[in-house]
Amino acid sequence: MKSWQRWQDAQTTLQKKRENEARLIWANKPDKLQQAKDEIAEWEPKVLQYEREFERISVTIRKEVARFEKEQIKDFKSRIIVYLETLQNSQQQLIKYWEAFLPEAKAIA
Repeated sequence: MKSWQRWQDAQTTLQKKRENEARLIWANKPDKLQQAKDEIAEWEPKVLQYEREFERISVTIRKEVARFEKEQIKDFKSRIIVYLETLQNSQQQLIKYWEAFLPEAKAIA
């Protein structure tokens, strides 16, 4: 977020410098025009650098989110398998109890 904000701030600053340059051209002030051009030349690489930095961080975050999602899927799958195995064991135990109870139930009837 900080990287994006820095990139946006740099773009805003560069835009203001370009607007100032346009005003100076319209006002016909060549004495200040060179300074404005120098400032624009200074800020253009900064904007590109901040944009590349933001893109690099974004790619890293996307990779980490994808990795996290894969881990979550793997973890969820293993938990479901454990749950189903436990459920199966409980049902088998219940069948054993009913099979043990069946002769007594037939004796009562």
